[in-house]
Amino acid sequence: MDNPNHNSSSQPFGARAGAGRDRSQYRLEFDDQSEAFLVNFYEPELVDDQCFRWSEPLAMVRFDVPTNDYEVTIETGALRGEDCNFQFRIYWNDQLIGKSKINIEEGRIEFSVSRDMFIQNDEQRLTISCKPLNAENGRRKLGMPIKWIRLSQIGKRLQEFKNPTKTRSRIWKRDNAFPNLRHLMGIKSPSPHLPIWEMKLPSVTSMLTPEKHDDYHDETNVTDTVVVSSVEINSRHGTGLLIQYMFEDFSNIATVSSHRCFHGDRVRSAVHYEVPYEEMPRHELYNMVLSWFKDSPPKRAYVVPFYRTELMVGIAMADLFGTRVCVHVMDDQCIYEDEINDELMLEAMDKASVVMTISPEMKNAYQQRFGRRVYILPPIVPKSMILDEESVEKKQVVRPAKPTFASKMFGMLKSVGRKEDPAKRGILIGNVWDTRWLEMLQRTIAGSGVDVDWYSNNPDAMMLNGKGQELAAAGIHLKEPLWGQDLVDELRRRPFAIMPSGTLCKDEPRESVARLSLPSRVPFVTSVSQIPIIVLGSRETAAAQFVARFELGAVVDYDAAQYKQAVEKVLDPEFQVAMRNRAAKAAPTFSAEGLKNWLWNSVHLGQPVDNRFEDLFAEIESDPALFDDSVSTLQSRWRKDDIQNVLVRLKEQGLRPKRIMDVGARDGSWSWSASQVFPDAEFVLFEPLPDRFNEQSREHYLKSLHQPSVIEAALGDCDCESEFKYTVDSAGKTLFNVPAEAPGWQNASVQVRRLDGLARNHGWTGSTILKIDVASAEHLVIAGGTDFINKHVDVILLELTISRKHPAAKAYRDMLILMDDLGFELVDEFEARRCVKTGQLLQKNTVFVKRACQEMRQAA
Repeated sequence: MDNPNHNSSSQPFGARAGAGRDRSQYRLEFDDQSEAFLVNFYEPELVDDQCFRWSEPLAMVRFDVPTNDYEVTIETGALRGEDCNFQFRIYWNDQLIGKSKINIEEGRIEFSVSRDMFIQNDEQRLTISCKPLNAENGRRKLGMPIKWIRLSQIGKRLQEFKNPTKTRSRIWKRDNAFPNLRHLMGIKSPSPHLPIWEMKLPSVTSMLTPEKHDDYHDETNVTDTVVVSSVEINSRHGTGLLIQYMFEDFSNIATVSSHRCFHGDRVRSAVHYEVPYEEMPRHELYNMVLSWFKDSPPKRAYVVPFYRTELMVGIAMADLFGTRVCVHVMDDQCIYEDEINDELMLEAMDKASVVMTISPEMKNAYQQRFGRRVYILPPIVPKSMILDEESVEKKQVVRPAKPTFASKMFGMLKSVGRKEDPAKRGILIGNVWDTRWLEMLQRTIAGSGVDVDWYSNNPDAMMLNGKGQELAAAGIHLKEPLWGQDLVDELRRRPFAIMPSGTLCKDEPRESVARLSLPSRVPFVTSVSQIPIIVLGSRETAAAQFVARFELGAVVDYDAAQYKQAVEKVLDPEFQVAMRNRAAKAAPTFSAEGLKNWLWNSVHLGQPVDNRFEDLFAEIESDPALFDDSVSTLQSRWRKDDIQNVLVRLKEQGLRPKRIMDVGARDGSWSWSASQVFPDAEFVLFEPLPDRFNEQSREHYLKSLHQPSVIEAALGDCDCESEFKYTVDSAGKTLFNVPAEAPGWQNASVQVRRLDGLARNHGWTGSTILKIDVASAEHLVIAGGTDFINKHVDVILLELTISRKHPAAKAYRDMLILMDDLGFELVDEFEARRCVKTGQLLQKNTVFVKRACQEMRQAA
């Protein structure tokens, strides 16, 4: 509590005693405002329109009041009986309040404390320990219910009291230790928690030992299975839900967490351990893990890292006990974030039996970064919630006579969506991770006239405080959160869902989330309701890739006109029927049924026991072909393994390049992959629009290269300034004119340079590898660098298009002739892109070696 002023008008936490009395009252209501003074209490609940909180079996209340004699009253509301006939003990600081000194009447617990029980010049602590009351099938362990606590002074207060706790406190806080997690979880800031071992009290936990096993799990249970997570495993955040879907019963599982965010609200496990503080030295953490499990070494562990601590616990178990560990990366904290450093992640991947990620985008990023085999384990859904195919057939829409269903539905949405029938509105799913996402979402919905309902997991989040009316005016109607079957039922009532995501622009604030994390709500909606999903944001986000991959909706920019058009599209009856059929086929793959056994068998084997998820997400992307947005394609770009395999073979044949040139370098990831084979080569990267790519990613790749040079220009057959075409997400770039009907393309003026001129100016000589990936304009790069290529280039790697997409472009056969005329021989190739619908080959990566060099190697 804040120290009240000592004048008679002070009313710090409730009504002061009436006029004429010579004592003051200090009252703490157990509502939202009391969190800063409570340790180990659950969030507020209502009974008879009055707030109360349940304590945990061991809890504490912090007081900052003048030293004096007080009468203390704890109002329990008789929620555990008027006589409070349950075991509890109360301590004022380190002194036990004897039972004979406690009076209980109608649920009120009263006792007195004297000034000699106070700690001078510090805060006071009221500690409560109770025999646990299990609730919600063991999900919570409850102690004492409290509505309010009142301290009534007896006698005169001491004027010499000073309050040093405004600058000093013994309370151990984690408020500054993990602000990002609170932001990601989207929950109210919890009260500061004090580890039990820091209370320095007499033994108050002896009474917590259960008389019966059914009352409380004995924490000496033997278990050979451990689940490690960053916070409590519960139903209030996506990671907690997914872990529960997978394991269901935790009665024979030990759980470990490194932070408390939910007041200890977690699943009931055989035993639970908590890492006491962040940045624990390795030897201390090893000793702690050894003390936990020395009597029952775990055989297997499932580790979901968000902080370094979770990985350290997994590494310790592997080192100490030979535990088989599965590392499942659901949130990136390493590539686009810096919570986990590369060295620790690499060590964890090496010591894990199997490493899995939540999306194919994350899998590719981690494989490329660390050169280790990674598999996919996407968000899963309980089988009982999945909509079966028979239900899908019943929900399929039949095309009516004119006017069309889509136009009628859209008109209905526009005219009555805000007033008459909320069930006709779309439903917003997923989290909004940044205020800029929210601002773009408001503008888009407001401009379209098509309202949505938002059952936010956290309507009290900071970014939503006081914005209910503003959002409603924009057409976004904020609702209380729904969970479980209630959410499923609501989804099945709705005509479509929308998913906000990132734009992946230069200053994207949450790139790791948007680009790599597949939101669990997307497969969930697909599986339980089969309604179409509209993703707002970049086509390269994980959510957009999923929806486009399975053709389950639409992906549009934060643009009102595009959003309105997308709504009309997904409401078309033919689209609905086709989409529901596709969703019904994909849904069973996401079933959680039997997945726990699948996981442990995979951990034992060291790889997935089957390819159910690898086949489902077989390197598919939704990027359009060069000028054809209607073609869904399969693309692997330049995969790290393929690049290195090719270069290793060339190295084994004696190739030692002085220089490697990367034309169309993007963020530099290709060059980084090549540097793993030729670390001493000089790298020159050509990219006309480097600012279109993530700055942190570019810096990471560039700092790993030896003597890198970045030239901000396009290579062509002339020195000039030219109009450059590119897509919003930079997936496509070309110097050619793009048909006017091709959507999503923008213009930029860029410098075009000839390779020959640049080589003379920079004095580039010596053996060179030249990689060119410039959207069917490879022949222009070669035309501008013929002299340099003839004298110094030994190997050329090209991404070639099979069929011509533009009259001025050269296709695969044309390039074979051109390379032969230059004196280069095709020595290797591998697939890059196929049409998902037809299986037709669209592009492939090729490797050409100068014929003179190839003949010398063959002779050798």
